Amino acid sequence: MPRSARLEQKQLQITKEMIYEVLREEKLVGRLKKGNREALMLAEWLEVVHPRDTNFSRVRLGESMPNMPGALGENNNLWCDALILGDNDTTIVEAGLYADSKKIGQLEFYKEQFLKTERFLDKRTKPVRLVFLTGEEDKDLRAFTESKGIEYVVYRPKWLVNFFEQKAREG
Repeated sequence: MPRSARLEQKQLQITKEMIYEVLREEKLVGRLKKGNREALMLAEWLEVVHPRDTNFSRVRLGESMPNMPGALGENNNLWCDALILGDNDTTIVEAGLYADSKKIGQLEFYKEQFLKTERFLDKRTKPVRLVFLTGEEDKDLRAFTESKGIEYVVYRPKWLVNFFEQKAREG
């Protein structure tokens, strides 16, 4: 990689980290839209838990529907929150700030779609792990999730704890 490209990549990485830090320090996380808070939680978790693994956010799974017009075709392409390509397995991650049972069905469907995705055909021989990443503990949903062979992971960085406390105060 040319030096200028490496510098540009490093500058982008620093910018991303700086933005996250400013959001946390200025307590602006509550002003982010729900999807952006989930993306922030996921990005932090990936940095902490999978810093060396190859991972992608918002990955399209399944067969494309190129003959479908506009948004109709786009809706037939599913996007998982993250895909981690490890040495020994592939992990599909769906993130949600709150414990949401719908995410479990999404993960099961994403696994089926992953196995049909042409660009990942070479990964089908490795085990596929499913992970539901959430900021909220729910013992009943955890038991259900784990009974399906899906990992239930609670990740609560300080900014998320503060966000939940603020929401509780607001009612």
